[in-house]
Amino acid sequence: MAKRTLYGGRWKIVGKPPLGEGGQGSVFRVVDVKGEYDGEYALKRVLNPARRPRFRQEIEAIRRLDHPNVIKLIDHSALDVDSDQTKQFLVMPVAEAGDLSRAARLSLYRDSIEGVIQVGKQITSALSAAHEAGIVHRDIKPQNVLCTGDGHEVWVSDFGICLLREQERVTPEGEIVGPWAFMAPELAYGGQLEVSAAADSIPWVSSFIT
Repeated sequence: MAKRTLYGGRWKIVGKPPLGEGGQGSVFRVVDVKGEYDGEYALKRVLNPARRPRFRQEIEAIRRLDHPNVIKLIDHSALDVDSDQTKQFLVMPVAEAGDLSRAARLSLYRDSIEGVIQVGKQITSALSAAHEAGIVHRDIKPQNVLCTGDGHEVWVSDFGICLLREQERVTPEGEIVGPWAFMAPELAYGGQLEVSAAADSIPWVSSFIT
């Protein structure tokens, strides 16, 4: 990836190494060279152009949700078929305190029932809003709960494998969708494509205080 590459003609990568890396994308700190947006933001670069339908769904899901505990969408690459599919990206605020999988964050919740409840309520509120909008996240895990850096405030992020109920399915039959360690039983082994909101349960939150 060239250092001078601009995403969307404005977003320049300024930090190394990436803020995060996963199976479907990498996240970098970026600045807006046009000056419309001040400060640093997080750019998620979609690695696999073949996952374009999921990229479209992720953008649509975040667009629908105006909720304080759902990550905001600042900008994204073009969705038309003639756009450069090798530069699919979306831009979000930076979660300055990382995510809930970080050891430094977990230590804040050891023996702190009040802190765990505060975080749990924010996650469930975000998921409730998503379910009311016809969205099942399907990838709820500590790595996808971002800590804003402002106390115990969090954002639910990464709608990359979400289910939008009224749209045509993009999940091939038999494909396993979700993280093994946190996956709902009905999603295991590629089973039951038509899942309910129950697939987004978060029993793992209670493990923070053990």
